[in-house]
Amino acid sequence: MSVTYSEMAFEKFKNAYKSDNLDNAKVFIKKGVEDAEQASAYALICDCPLAKNYALNAVTFGIKAGKSDNLDDAKKQSKKAMDMSLDVMTATPNCNQDKK
Repeated sequence: MSVTYSEMAFEKFKNAYKSDNLDNAKVFIKKGVEDAEQASAYALICDCPLAKNYALNAVTFGIKAGKSDNLDDAKKQSKKAMDMSLDVMTATPNCNQDKK
């Protein structure tokens, strides 16, 4: 589920990054933050601290993006949140491998 929620967060942050106005971007950012929070919770349940940290970083960048007062800054922070969401997807399967 951590991977699923991080994929959803990635898509939301990507949509924010591609938005042409700040109000639309903030709608996607808010949903992306919620999905990244869920990804973090599932990573914690699965005992995958690296994925949890990446997800929390995505949340942090998403919150910064949501607080932005201009589109360029919101896009910059959304891109960072996208990258962190992608890192969750990469880290999670490796955690499961380490425990086998």
